[in-house]
Amino acid sequence: MNARQRPSESVDQRALVEWMDLKGIRYFSVPNGFIAGGMNKWAMLARLRAEGMKAGAPDLILVDRANTDGMPVAVEMKRLRGGQLSPEQVAMLAAMRTAGWHIIIAPGLQSAITQLEELGF
Repeated sequence: MNARQRPSESVDQRALVEWMDLKGIRYFSVPNGFIAGGMNKWAMLARLRAEGMKAGAPDLILVDRANTDGMPVAVEMKRLRGGQLSPEQVAMLAAMRTAGWHIIIAPGLQSAITQLEELGF
């Protein structure tokens, strides 16, 4: 399978969201990569940062906690091959882990599903 045939991070995340919807898992996304139209890009970035957008925030936050002993769960999706954490993601995820979060770093859809099932979802 060449790079063009591999699912993108976005495709895998959309598939994971569909799976979580089918399982009845409540979650929300953290759209840090989103830039809305109709506004100057830099003005929008400044507004989002002022509202609390942080580099390194994970892609998905789960509301349901399954068998995690009450610990919150965050999911960071990565491309199946070649996806790497940025330095900001490493720092943010480490801080969340220290604060008691279950952190799932998922290279691809199946990795995310497997790790969520291991947590009892």
